[in-house]
Amino acid sequence: MATGSTSNGTPQKGQQGQHVRRGGGGGGRGRGHGGGRGRRLAAAGRTGQQQQQRQQQQRQPMQPEPFVHRKVQPHRLHYLPRQHLYRAASYLDENDKARALNSVGIAYRPNQNQKREQLQRNRAARLQRLKREMEKKQAAPDISQLSMSEDTTGVSAAIEAAAAAAAAEAASASASSSQDADMKDEKESDDDNHNNEDKDKETADIKAADESEEDKKDDDEDDDEDSSKDEEDATGGSSSTTTPGPTSKPFVSPPDPDTLLARLNTRRLYKRIKHYKSDAKFAAVQPYAKNKTVEDLAEEEWAALLARAKAMNTARMQKKQYVDPIPPVPSAHELLMFSPCPRPPAILASYPRSGNSLCRTLFERTTLRVTGSDMRGGLAKHDLVGEAAVSSQRVTFVKTHYPERRGNPPFKASKVVLLVRNPFDAIDSFWNLMMTNTHTNTVEFTDEQKVKAQKAWEEMALKELHVWKEFHIFWLEQDIPMLLIRYEDLIRHPDEVTSRIVRFVLDIKNMGSFFTERIDRCIREEQLEKLGSYKPRSGGIGKSLSKYTPEMLQRMSLDIMEVLARMGYPTELLVPDADLWQTMKPLDHYGVEWAASYPWPPKSVKKGEEWGDVPHMVINSGELVRGKEHETNWRAVKQSLGLVSGDSECTCYRCIAARKQTST
Repeated sequence: MATGSTSNGTPQKGQQGQHVRRGGGGGGRGRGHGGGRGRRLAAAGRTGQQQQQRQQQQRQPMQPEPFVHRKVQPHRLHYLPRQHLYRAASYLDENDKARALNSVGIAYRPNQNQKREQLQRNRAARLQRLKREMEKKQAAPDISQLSMSEDTTGVSAAIEAAAAAAAAEAASASASSSQDADMKDEKESDDDNHNNEDKDKETADIKAADESEEDKKDDDEDDDEDSSKDEEDATGGSSSTTTPGPTSKPFVSPPDPDTLLARLNTRRLYKRIKHYKSDAKFAAVQPYAKNKTVEDLAEEEWAALLARAKAMNTARMQKKQYVDPIPPVPSAHELLMFSPCPRPPAILASYPRSGNSLCRTLFERTTLRVTGSDMRGGLAKHDLVGEAAVSSQRVTFVKTHYPERRGNPPFKASKVVLLVRNPFDAIDSFWNLMMTNTHTNTVEFTDEQKVKAQKAWEEMALKELHVWKEFHIFWLEQDIPMLLIRYEDLIRHPDEVTSRIVRFVLDIKNMGSFFTERIDRCIREEQLEKLGSYKPRSGGIGKSLSKYTPEMLQRMSLDIMEVLARMGYPTELLVPDADLWQTMKPLDHYGVEWAASYPWPPKSVKKGEEWGDVPHMVINSGELVRGKEHETNWRAVKQSLGLVSGDSECTCYRCIAARKQTST
């Protein structure tokens, strides 16, 4: 008998064990439709089994596409709060992770993961050993049961329970302590994360940036303070590359200029928010656009400033009054940015303590462009973040003290702004800088120290006068486009001098109203003393004359008379009268400009084209004007005056270098 159906309609298995379809080829659903589905499948070229396989494939859920991690840029980690830093860094390879974490002040070595895995294996082995010891203790005979045949008071049970609890507690404490010892760094970072969870995100970012910069204590507050005379000491606040050992600290690389700029802009945004909340006219104004990086914000705000200037010019031509739809951002809270230069950058050359920090700050406030420096000192904490940035891909204006000292590394320069200051004030400021290691403090002596200090002061002043003279003669003899400006004119006429610098550095023939209004705004909104990177000691002219004896003044004046005349100083400067110096007339057009023997800009270069190999000079590549006979042993001076008792307390470059060598 073949196959059939049961009474309830379920198919029966035949001799071959196969199911039989009902209704012929297609299982007819009514009169005239028998076998219709089978004919449709046949017409489509598919059998019933193939159709079932196709339907099963369609019923299967779609497989999600594999997740692809976006590449994390190491220099963008400083935007993240601390609780997200380690997660973002986990997507980097070991070298990028070490560089990124070190740039935000977190010590990390590429082989840290291997060491952590070994510590985890050691911890697991200790836990297993403790577990075996617990099992042995539990299997040992109870002393209470050996001393009594029948325990009716429950003392033995209590002793056994107490022993087991004590053993368990000891094992737990041992495991916990070993885990804490092995993962100390991770636990500290987790504690910091928990402490910062309830804080505002912007406040946390600012605090993290400020703490990172506070941790970066530089022995020199400025690259002026770093009186090193070779390339190794010229790096100033950079950490020494020591091999991590049991007693040495792990190497933490100094922050790069991009990180320093991002921290500065973040601080400025935070201060802008506080200012907007305290000022009623900014109540309805949003401090900044959301979901954008500080680089994008800086570019957009600069474009908005250009659009505002264009609208003001249009209204001025139409003789209409321009009304700002949104109040302008205060200049102290505007964002800075790097800007590439099509030619080698211009340099700001000056003898130390001649006002280069003030000049750089005025240029940055006006153009919103970061100025560079060929030294890595401590000026980053004073908002000058272009330390060690000399490439034309980043900056247009670079500060240098060459050839008084050699920065690192050598780089090309296409033009020079020579900033000069009378040697009497400059040398006195340099003396206070090296004796106190600060820009703002003045060294003070007791009656017993004054005799020795006067002798050391006179010896140092004569040495530095020779360096000051040779420094300026070197630059006055260079065949390169040059603009000479004076510190005395800068502090009395900052708007005119800054305008002259901007025109010269940026090759602007007609300043127009844009930069003029920006210079006026920067100086009008804040006092000149607050525009600098730090509060100056005196800010006056000729206030150091009382420290020079008449014999010293006469000897120094005769030695530098010719150089002073070449730099536009009048003969009144040779008269030791501070009141007379205050009435000194400024230079014509607030600066003297010298052209090079070659045309500038090159005639072969058209607007918008690449400059190519333009004439230039190489900075930090020649001999220095400060020889060994003109160096001052600041360590010996401080020790002779009793200011320091040993090398461990001295802050001169010799003692700093000796301590670095000892630590290695």
